[in-house]
Order: sequence, then C-alpha cells, then structure tokens
Amino acid sequence: MSESDKKRHWNAITTILVTFIACSELSLKICRQCCHCNLVSDLLEYVVKYQKDYHKDKSLSTLTAKSLIILHNCSKAAENKQVYRQLGASEKIAPFLKSKNDDMAATSLFTLSYIIERSKQHLLKAENRVLIYILGIFDACLDDYSQERKGFSTSEIVVGLGNIAINDENKLSLVNNGLVPRLLRMMKRDSPVEQECAINTFTTLTKLKSTRNLIVDKYDAVQILSKHTDSDVEAVRHAAERAMAPIKNTPPRSAAQRKVSTSTSVSSASLNCNYRQLCLRFKKSLDLSDAYFAAEYDMCYCNSCHIERGDELYYSRGLPPKDYGLPIGWCRFAIQVPARVAPLNVFHKWHVAFHGTRPDAVRPILECGDLLMPGDLEMEGRKLAERDGHFNEKSKPVGFDTKQIFLSPSIRYSGSNAYAYPSKFKDDIAKKVYWSKVAFQVWIKPESYNIGPQTIGAKYEIDPRFNNQELEWFTKRRGCIVVSGLLVNLQETY
Repeated sequence: MSESDKKRHWNAITTILVTFIACSELSLKICRQCCHCNLVSDLLEYVVKYQKDYHKDKSLSTLTAKSLIILHNCSKAAENKQVYRQLGASEKIAPFLKSKNDDMAATSLFTLSYIIERSKQHLLKAENRVLIYILGIFDACLDDYSQERKGFSTSEIVVGLGNIAINDENKLSLVNNGLVPRLLRMMKRDSPVEQECAINTFTTLTKLKSTRNLIVDKYDAVQILSKHTDSDVEAVRHAAERAMAPIKNTPPRSAAQRKVSTSTSVSSASLNCNYRQLCLRFKKSLDLSDAYFAAEYDMCYCNSCHIERGDELYYSRGLPPKDYGLPIGWCRFAIQVPARVAPLNVFHKWHVAFHGTRPDAVRPILECGDLLMPGDLEMEGRKLAERDGHFNEKSKPVGFDTKQIFLSPSIRYSGSNAYAYPSKFKDDIAKKVYWSKVAFQVWIKPESYNIGPQTIGAKYEIDPRFNNQELEWFTKRRGCIVVSGLLVNLQETY
C-alpha cells in the first residue's frame, strides 16, 4: 500500500470513529446497538492488538484513543455492562491505566468504574498522577458552570470519582490529593443533582476508617452536610443523613492517634423505626387481606433503616445482571409470590423494577395478581386510562404506544407523581396528615421488555445512576411480571 493510500485509509477510519464518538455521546440507544452489532467487541480487539505499540505510531495512537472513548461512552449504558464483562473488557482496558497519555488513562479509568465487578476492584487502582489529572478536570468544571471539560460533565466526574473510590487505595489517594474540599464546594452549588452526587461520593470516601479519620481531622464537613439534612429535595436530604451517620460521632484525633490507621468498615448504631409503623397503619387503611402478604419479608427503606443495615444504594439482579436502585424513603410490604417463581427461577434470572400506581388501584392489582395496562378492564369493570402527566392517545409522539405496562429500575421515576399519584392520609395516632404514594416492586423477565427515555417531561436528571434515555421499561407481554412487594411512601403535609 502506497503512503497516499495509507493516509486515505487512516483518514477514513478516523472519520468513522469520530462519527461513532459523536453518536455514542448523544444516544444510549446507539450505545446499546454498538454492543449488539459487535462494534464493542471489535474495538476491544483493536486496543488489545495495539496496546504495546500505539505510543510508537501517531495513527495507532489516534485509533487507540478514539476506540477507548467509544468504549467509555458505550459503557454508560446499563444494559451493556454484562456484555463488557463477558468480553473480559476489564482485563483488556486495565493496562491503559498506566498510559503516559493522561486522557487515555482517565478515560480507561472511568470506563472501568462503570463495568468493574466487585471481585475485581484491584484492577481499578489508579496512578496518583492520573487522579490528580482528573481532579484538575473537576476543578475546571467547578469553575465553569456552562461547559464540559474533556467530554465530562461535573456530575459525571463526581459520580465517576465515587465509583473509582470503591478501591480503598484510590480512596486514600483522592483524600490526600484534596477531593474532599472540592466535594464540599460542589455541595454548595444550586443544583440538587450535583449536591446529591457530591454527597454520595463523600459517603463512599468515609466507608474506610482511615480516610474517615483524615476527613474528620481536617474538614468541618458536618456543618455543610447538616444544612442539607433540611433540604426540600428528598434525595439530597436522605443523602446528607447517610453521609452524616459515620462522621458525626467520630471525634477529631490527637496527634498520637493520627499515627495509627486502620480500615475497619462503618457500622451504625441501631435505630428505632417509627416510619415503618406509620406505613403499616396506612397499609391497614387500604383494608387489604393479610393473605396477600408475606410479612416475614417486609423491609423498611427509610433512611434510618438503610443506614443501620449499611446497604448500598444500587444492586444488580438477573441474567444478564441489571442495576436497580433501592427504594430509599419507602417501606416494602412483601407480597406472596405465585408458585411459578420456582420453576422459572425468577429470583435468580429475572430483573427488579418498580411500577407506580394510585392507592385505589392496589386492591384491583392484588385481586388480579398482575399489573394492568391502559385499556384493560378491572374485575369490577372499570376501564384503566393513562395517567395525567404521561403520554396519552391525544398527546404523544408519533408511533408511541400508550397501551403498555410501564416500569423503571428507579423508584424515583416510577414513584414520580405521573405514575404514583399522591393522595392524603390522616393518621389518627400521629395526629398528622401525610401525602401518600404507592408503588409495586416486581420481578420482570429479561428480554420481555423494551427500554426507552423518560416520558414525563422531566427537564432534569431523575436518577444519577440511570441516564434519562434508559429510565423507562415497557412491555405488552402477559406473564412476564411477578409482583413481589407493595411500596409505601409517606411525607408530612405542611
């Protein structure tokens, strides 16, 4: 091949890669398709093939760098995580953490933070210079509200830092390099999403006793966090309460004590739960038969109970695994599951999701034993219609089918007013009036549903773990859903 032909060849490849970078940055649907059409597999082969020689040749370096960017963009799609794991992506990308090209190393580190399995956290160990480089990008984002830096938004960076910090060595390096004051600065910004992301990353840093001690010794984080415990935004308020738990009773150490460092995990004192009792009284007000429920599996997810158990915020279930968020702020009353869950191996193979509804729809759903969709007739003959605030037959995008069952891996979405319609509940014992919401926790069969963007008109990021482009799951299939829990959320009216 002549030099001119080589140049045209590399220019064509570069143009294709740049196009894929732009498309994968804009659409998670395209990111999912990149996995289905084996593009991710091909790119992984490229980066492995040129891993030892890319730095010797400008064209190979460009090809490798752009391949890593596409792999990073596609790793953000939750559905792709299992594909990356099956392809052994972690081991193939990890060597680039030592790249002398800081952009390559940072991109690879963020990619690993999305796809890494807990058993392979050691692969996340980053070189100190790379962490300092990322903190520099973080600084630039904090200084400029209007722009992304190096293709990363402020929230994306701080969530990525939280993921990177699951590696204990990274925790210590990040604290020593000044991540905490940057997080405290971000907590003071006006964006609830950014506040929550910063607080959650702060909480991850405090899960190691040595870093928790360093933070308490050096920073007055309690003062800033305590302000957020009064936030009007429930997610921010809960995040601040979780962050306060491990540090508020940790006194600053003497100079002698600071010479000793251990890595004991955080444990919280036992907390009494009045919220569960309140939710139980609400459940009783619905006049539902106890035969529907399996009380031994009830679980309260109020913030106090969540802190006491030391749960994570997100877990994965099913084959292939899919992430879902714990329903923080809700109380779950377990529902008797049908006998078919055993032969179908539901608890091992199916995914977890949520479905918001109205309090007056709980009984018909339990009587039917399945979720219903708009257009269905309940046992008593009432026809279901679309919720206010959601697409309907008179107002919807061309081709959108409203006659489906809508779910989400995030209770923040399924529990929004568009799905979990609020109603007032007066508690005679507390002598207070509450806004009540209900939803169902369900198991749903893999590949029985489609994934799409949020359809409630939200102008903000609903859940920091899930992009708004993949927040709604929907299906028309019958028998692919098992209802496993009634969720109750109560908030005092003022």
